[in-house]
Amino acid sequence: MRILTSLIVIFLIFFMSDEHKAHIKPDVVPVNLTDILQKENWSTDDYNLLSSQTGLTSISLDILKEDNINKILSVQKAYLSPVSIVCKPHMLLSRTERLTDTLSPITALENGDILITSSSHVLGFRNGHCALVIDAEKEIILEAAFIGRDSEFSTVDRFRKYSSVAVFRLKNTDSEFRSQIAEYAEKNLVNKPYSLFAGIFDDNSTHCSHLIWSAFNAFGYDLNSNGGKIVTPSDIAKSPLLELKQVYGLPLTFE
Repeated sequence: MRILTSLIVIFLIFFMSDEHKAHIKPDVVPVNLTDILQKENWSTDDYNLLSSQTGLTSISLDILKEDNINKILSVQKAYLSPVSIVCKPHMLLSRTERLTDTLSPITALENGDILITSSSHVLGFRNGHCALVIDAEKEIILEAAFIGRDSEFSTVDRFRKYSSVAVFRLKNTDSEFRSQIAEYAEKNLVNKPYSLFAGIFDDNSTHCSHLIWSAFNAFGYDLNSNGGKIVTPSDIAKSPLLELKQVYGLPLTFE
């Protein structure tokens, strides 16, 4: 009985040990951004302050400056506000942290963007999850969510419910090229069976990060930063071919 009790305790420790990383609140004091936002041109210091207050990098800040500058203030409010999180079972041994009373302020999306969350974990190991933005205007994404479900279209709101998220895009490419990648995925990577061993034993299956890798690899971009046979969301986040656009519940140095 003691052995069984000890095993249960150890299991629970591993199962819940990493949950303090579910949402990392930025260690900054809110600043009134109105004066900066009214400037015609932003300095490097302005960009740095705006990023620290919103989780938006210069890429997304420039998009919003052009299209919806007031959105930056609402992102700041959401980025710096306290959150309530619940951790629920997702699959066998897998758990996922989700926001209970708000949504993350994912914004300034473009076709071909990559959404990555670290909210999914198994026995203390954060395996994460990722998806590809297919239609930014309609907020349609493509993802391979879990075993037993084929790759399918979903919406960005699915990721807005996660306690943490990062947005990336391919470096040194224009929006037209990145849209071509999204179109390829839309036509070729839907309804693929889910398998953790995709690309190793079965070329017709996929999983979340393998789907992303496949879309970009078709255009000559290998996003698997470790060069191994299995690609993970973390491998994609660490790819030097990508640039960060936004974080929520994660540090601005997220990889």
